[in-house]
Amino acid sequence: MKVAHSWLREFVPTAPGPRETATALMRAGLPSASVVPFTSAYSDVVVGRVAAAARHPNADRLSLCTVEAGGDSFQVVCGAPNVRAGMKAPFARVGAKLPGGRILTAATIRGVASQGMLCSAVELGLGTAAEGIMELSGDLPSGEPFVPNPEDWVLDIEVTPNRGDALSIVGVARSLAAILGMEWKYPFVVSCPEEGPSSGGGWAVSIDDKSGCGLYTGRLLEGVKIGPSPEWMQKRLLACGLRPINNVVDITNYVLLELGHPLHAFDAAKVAGKRVAVRRAQAGETMRTLDGGERKLNPEVLVIADANWPVAVAGVMGGASSEIGEATTSVFLEAAWFDPIRVRRGSVALAMSTESSYRFERGVDPGGVVLASERAVRLMMDISGAQAASPLLCARGELPARPQIRVSASRSSSQLGVPVGSDDISGFCRAIGAEVKPGSAGEFLVTPPTWRLDIREEADLLEEFAILKGYDLIPATMPVLDAGPVPVPDGVRAAGLVSSALRGAGFTEAKTFSFMSAADFSVLGLEGADDDRFRRVALLNPMSEDQAFLRTTLIPGLLRAAAYNLAREAPGAMLFEMGHVFRGSGASPAPEEFLSLALVASGRQAKGVHDNDRARDLFDLKGALMAVSGALGVTLAWASGSARPFGVGECAIIRLGDAAAGSAGVVTRDVAEAFGLPPGTVAAELDLRVLFGVNVSVPAVSVLARHPAVRRDLALVVAREKTASELAGVIRLAGAPLLESAQVFDVYEGKQVAAGMKSLAFRLAFRSLERTLTEGEADEALKRIITALETESGAKPRVA
Repeated sequence: MKVAHSWLREFVPTAPGPRETATALMRAGLPSASVVPFTSAYSDVVVGRVAAAARHPNADRLSLCTVEAGGDSFQVVCGAPNVRAGMKAPFARVGAKLPGGRILTAATIRGVASQGMLCSAVELGLGTAAEGIMELSGDLPSGEPFVPNPEDWVLDIEVTPNRGDALSIVGVARSLAAILGMEWKYPFVVSCPEEGPSSGGGWAVSIDDKSGCGLYTGRLLEGVKIGPSPEWMQKRLLACGLRPINNVVDITNYVLLELGHPLHAFDAAKVAGKRVAVRRAQAGETMRTLDGGERKLNPEVLVIADANWPVAVAGVMGGASSEIGEATTSVFLEAAWFDPIRVRRGSVALAMSTESSYRFERGVDPGGVVLASERAVRLMMDISGAQAASPLLCARGELPARPQIRVSASRSSSQLGVPVGSDDISGFCRAIGAEVKPGSAGEFLVTPPTWRLDIREEADLLEEFAILKGYDLIPATMPVLDAGPVPVPDGVRAAGLVSSALRGAGFTEAKTFSFMSAADFSVLGLEGADDDRFRRVALLNPMSEDQAFLRTTLIPGLLRAAAYNLAREAPGAMLFEMGHVFRGSGASPAPEEFLSLALVASGRQAKGVHDNDRARDLFDLKGALMAVSGALGVTLAWASGSARPFGVGECAIIRLGDAAAGSAGVVTRDVAEAFGLPPGTVAAELDLRVLFGVNVSVPAVSVLARHPAVRRDLALVVAREKTASELAGVIRLAGAPLLESAQVFDVYEGKQVAAGMKSLAFRLAFRSLERTLTEGEADEALKRIITALETESGAKPRVA
């Protein structure tokens, strides 16, 4: 928001200088991006003296001039009829940057070089006169910078979206006066009439969409004479970044800048039926707006319509059919309050953003509609000779209610950290224009002013109090909290342990999309009715066919991620993901949602100093999951089985006690090829409800044993279907408390073992933490283990 300092001073006569004003406004929450003199736009333009002016040798309507500027002479071709020797005018040298971003370049006109340009008012953005160059006072020294308004400065204020009230001179003046403790006043006198009838003078106004328009007013003005607006008005518009057009349009823009309330002037003769209605656009309606664009309207767009069709997009832009032109003699002046959300929807739907929509979207003062209308009417009477030909016509819709906020000195003091008394609250409220009256129990009832739509609750008022008090005067204090350490939920702690264990095992965590396609279910072979992963949940509005369902398994996403890495020459991919999966539930419309863990390993391990080049295999996954079980303090059992997408004989079912926890295996060749992965890719997926359902115990740290271990090797012959983990469980129970570890180091099936049997060899370690074991004690423990194995598993020691 650009603010001319001289204009601001009309509202706050005792305001300080431009830079001091900018500092005060920054304290009020309205910082200035720049504070510059109004002359800055013309820093490349100087005062030039026309030393000579002769007829162009090759053109009757052009003059060939010699221009002096600061001791230098320039040859200039000029087409202005008023150029003459001895006059002084704004002169732009080659390379000068003119308003609008135009860069002046050297030119050859009718065969004669021109080294600059003598400027008219329109070329400098200072008016609409283009028929001649600007004539300057003969007292100005040539070569000096051109200064159109040397006494004024422009503040470019950065206004936050919640402060729509500050998008005006009067709004900035209110904030400046409040922060400095000064008085502000309107520099003009307007007697605002009471809201009038909805019809009069042959005209009528109405509101069909009462939620979209809270108040609509119109005034008919006749005897209007279109022409340029006064120089003082043009200069102020230019200083604030708006281009003068004509007196009627300039007045509506002037009031928009001054009071922050957008207005619109219709050529009354072009409004069919002398009827104006605020309604939603109908499907298929179109309208040509003032910028020349043909707009396709829809019911989201709020429009102003006459008896036949829309003549304006409410709060955004008027229509070309009722545009003010040179032949206009009667004006219908609109002033209204439109709902910010409705204006925003129309602006977005039509891809249009204007000074008007910018303010309506942020909220204009619903109590300032009539004031803005009357201010514009008085200016039109004074400047264009207009006469009011109708009363103020009004139609009412739904205006926002003014809240009544309870605030107390004790709460204010506690929240702000400084003492706030009752007198302070009254003073703060009066400074921002709020109404305040005593309430019960030491409270005050505060009603914010109509222009402060951002103040809705006590916290908003306290923020204003802090601004007026001065943030720099509020001491920095640390809040006192009576709180102990926040306990970490078991699930969060367990997830952290799992993630840490997998990263330590060489896996990298991935995050994939929470969606699957129908092709994923088909490729993975999940169509079986006995596979819970086929209980898919379809999305009502999928972004694409590839994301049509919520994922029921993490494996497809990880397979894609692995393929993406391998395609970019990664030597191998070892990825894991912990994420939610979703499965349909017949008993409830809401899907079943729970946390799952998946791992994928593919490609080859790069050769290193201590590692050989090899393909990733199932043992990479098993080692990682053993690290997970160790971190959680649980024991996972592995048994052969079958599950998609793993190959027959290449799949293991993972159990925790009696509960199935998941599966792991080698991905079938067809699945690997479908995802662009090499054969031998391995994957695993576990239901973390099972793993986290047990009491997670962090392994305790113990000192290193001081006494040596006694080691024994035990080879057993057992039925082929028996698993090593099952035998290891029997061994640990029977060998307690002296057994320290039991590890499988050999599996054999062959001629030396009977059909249907296999040989498993365990390496056992016995140790006591108090003393050195004897050989006899170790042998006795070994005998207990053999007896238990024979009884519970049918295993017998293998005789060589």
